[in-house]
Amino acid sequence: MYSFRFVHPSDLNWLGQATVLSAQESLTPEERHQANPQAVAQLAWQELQRVLAEPGGMAVMATAWNQPVGFLLAAVNPDSSTDEMNGALLSLWVAPAHRRRGLGKTLLRLGEDLCLRSGLRKMKIVAGLHNQAAVHMAQRAGYAPEGLIGIKSL
Repeated sequence: MYSFRFVHPSDLNWLGQATVLSAQESLTPEERHQANPQAVAQLAWQELQRVLAEPGGMAVMATAWNQPVGFLLAAVNPDSSTDEMNGALLSLWVAPAHRRRGLGKTLLRLGEDLCLRSGLRKMKIVAGLHNQAAVHMAQRAGYAPEGLIGIKSL
Protein backbone atom coordinates (compact mmCIF):
# COMPACT_ATOMS: atom_id res chain seq x y z
CA MET A 1 0.00 0.00 0.00
CA TYR A 2 2.71 2.51 0.96
CA SER A 3 5.87 3.10 -1.01
CA PHE A 4 8.82 5.43 -0.56
CA ARG A 5 10.93 7.28 -3.11
CA PHE A 6 13.02 10.36 -3.66
CA VAL A 7 11.10 13.49 -4.51
CA HIS A 8 10.72 14.27 -8.22
CA PRO A 9 10.54 17.81 -9.66
CA SER A 10 6.85 17.17 -10.38
CA ASP A 11 6.30 16.74 -6.61
CA LEU A 12 7.49 20.23 -5.67
CA ASN A 13 4.05 21.86 -5.51
CA TRP A 14 2.71 19.19 -3.14
CA LEU A 15 5.98 19.11 -1.18
CA GLY A 16 5.95 22.87 -0.75
CA GLN A 17 2.39 22.81 0.56
CA ALA A 18 3.18 19.91 2.91
CA THR A 19 6.31 21.72 4.13
CA VAL A 20 4.14 24.71 5.03
CA LEU A 21 1.71 22.44 6.93
CA SER A 22 4.64 20.87 8.75
CA ALA A 23 6.02 24.29 9.69
CA GLN A 24 2.62 25.42 10.97
CA GLU A 25 2.17 22.24 13.03
CA SER A 26 5.63 22.66 14.58
CA LEU A 27 4.69 25.99 16.15
CA THR A 28 3.64 26.19 19.76
CA PRO A 29 0.03 27.25 20.34
CA GLU A 30 1.28 30.71 21.37
CA GLU A 31 3.44 31.01 18.24
CA ARG A 32 0.51 29.93 16.06
CA HIS A 33 -1.58 32.70 17.57
CA GLN A 34 1.12 35.34 17.02
CA ALA A 35 2.67 34.19 13.74
CA ASN A 36 1.91 35.67 10.37
CA PRO A 37 0.77 32.65 8.29
CA GLN A 38 2.23 34.14 5.09
CA ALA A 39 5.62 34.60 6.78
CA VAL A 40 5.58 31.00 8.06
CA ALA A 41 4.73 29.78 4.56
CA GLN A 42 7.43 31.88 2.93
CA LEU A 43 10.10 30.67 5.36
CA ALA A 44 9.05 27.04 4.85
CA TRP A 45 9.29 27.40 1.05
CA GLN A 46 12.69 29.11 1.36
CA GLU A 47 14.03 26.31 3.57
CA LEU A 48 12.75 23.68 1.14
CA GLN A 49 14.41 25.40 -1.83
CA ARG A 50 17.66 25.89 0.10
CA VAL A 51 17.85 22.25 1.19
CA LEU A 52 17.07 20.88 -2.26
CA ALA A 53 19.77 23.11 -3.78
CA GLU A 54 22.49 22.18 -1.27
CA PRO A 55 24.86 19.23 -1.64
CA GLY A 56 23.60 16.45 0.61
CA GLY A 57 20.09 17.86 0.84
CA MET A 58 17.50 15.11 0.64
CA ALA A 59 13.77 14.79 0.34
CA VAL A 60 12.04 11.42 0.55
CA MET A 61 8.34 10.97 -0.06
CA ALA A 62 5.83 8.41 1.19
CA THR A 63 3.03 7.59 -1.24
CA ALA A 64 -0.19 5.62 -1.11
CA TRP A 65 -1.57 4.49 -4.46
CA ASN A 66 0.91 6.87 -6.14
CA GLN A 67 -0.42 9.86 -4.16
CA PRO A 68 1.94 11.68 -1.78
CA VAL A 69 1.07 11.30 1.90
CA GLY A 70 4.27 12.20 3.74
CA PHE A 71 7.84 13.39 3.45
CA LEU A 72 11.19 13.75 5.14
CA LEU A 73 13.44 16.74 4.49
CA ALA A 74 17.04 16.56 5.69
CA ALA A 75 20.29 18.41 5.16
CA VAL A 76 23.95 17.94 5.94
CA ASN A 77 25.35 20.44 8.44
CA PRO A 78 28.56 20.76 10.45
CA ASP A 79 28.23 20.14 14.18
CA SER A 80 28.56 23.47 15.99
CA SER A 81 30.99 21.99 18.54
CA THR A 82 33.10 19.53 16.56
CA ASP A 83 32.62 20.68 12.93
CA GLU A 84 31.86 17.02 12.11
CA MET A 85 29.32 16.77 9.30
CA ASN A 86 25.95 15.42 10.49
CA GLY A 87 22.59 14.72 9.00
CA ALA A 88 19.97 17.17 10.21
CA LEU A 89 16.32 16.20 10.10
CA LEU A 90 14.58 19.46 9.25
CA SER A 91 11.06 18.29 8.66
CA LEU A 92 9.11 15.06 8.78
CA TRP A 93 5.40 15.17 8.09
CA VAL A 94 2.64 12.65 7.42
CA ALA A 95 -0.87 13.59 6.31
CA PRO A 96 -3.30 13.24 9.24
CA ALA A 97 -5.31 10.45 7.59
CA HIS A 98 -2.13 8.33 7.34
CA ARG A 99 -0.63 8.90 10.79
CA ARG A 100 -0.03 6.20 13.38
CA ARG A 101 0.78 3.61 10.70
CA GLY A 102 4.57 3.66 10.93
CA LEU A 103 5.18 6.04 8.01
CA GLY A 104 7.08 8.58 10.10
CA LYS A 105 9.25 5.86 11.59
CA THR A 106 9.96 4.42 8.13
CA LEU A 107 10.78 7.85 6.69
CA LEU A 108 13.13 8.47 9.61
CA ARG A 109 14.91 5.13 9.04
CA LEU A 110 15.26 5.90 5.33
CA GLY A 111 16.81 9.27 6.17
CA GLU A 112 19.23 7.58 8.57
CA ASP A 113 20.17 5.02 5.90
CA LEU A 114 20.83 7.78 3.38
CA CYS A 115 23.07 9.55 5.89
CA LEU A 116 25.00 6.35 6.57
CA ARG A 117 25.48 5.70 2.85
CA SER A 118 26.81 9.25 2.53
CA GLY A 119 29.44 8.54 5.18
CA LEU A 120 27.73 10.45 7.98
CA ARG A 121 27.74 8.94 11.44
CA LYS A 122 25.17 11.13 13.22
CA MET A 123 21.74 12.48 12.52
CA LYS A 124 20.22 15.21 14.64
CA ILE A 125 16.56 16.01 15.18
CA VAL A 126 15.26 19.28 16.56
CA ALA A 127 11.72 19.14 17.91
CA GLY A 128 9.93 21.43 20.32
CA LEU A 129 9.07 19.80 23.62
CA HIS A 130 5.44 20.76 23.00
CA ASN A 131 5.45 18.39 19.99
CA GLN A 132 5.17 15.24 22.07
CA ALA A 133 4.50 12.99 19.07
CA ALA A 134 7.84 14.02 17.51
CA VAL A 135 9.69 13.77 20.83
CA HIS A 136 8.34 10.27 21.51
CA MET A 137 9.07 9.08 17.96
CA ALA A 138 12.66 10.35 18.24
CA GLN A 139 13.15 8.70 21.61
CA ARG A 140 11.69 5.39 20.39
CA ALA A 141 14.08 5.55 17.43
CA GLY A 142 17.07 5.89 19.78
CA TYR A 143 17.63 9.64 19.76
CA ALA A 144 18.86 11.01 23.06
CA PRO A 145 18.35 14.59 24.24
CA GLU A 146 21.48 16.67 23.83
CA GLY A 147 21.47 20.02 25.55
CA LEU A 148 18.61 22.38 26.06
CA ILE A 149 17.50 25.36 24.10
CA GLY A 150 15.47 27.69 26.22
CA ILE A 151 13.28 30.54 25.09
CA LYS A 152 12.21 33.39 27.32
CA SER A 153 9.88 36.18 26.31
CA LEU A 154 11.38 39.53 27.29
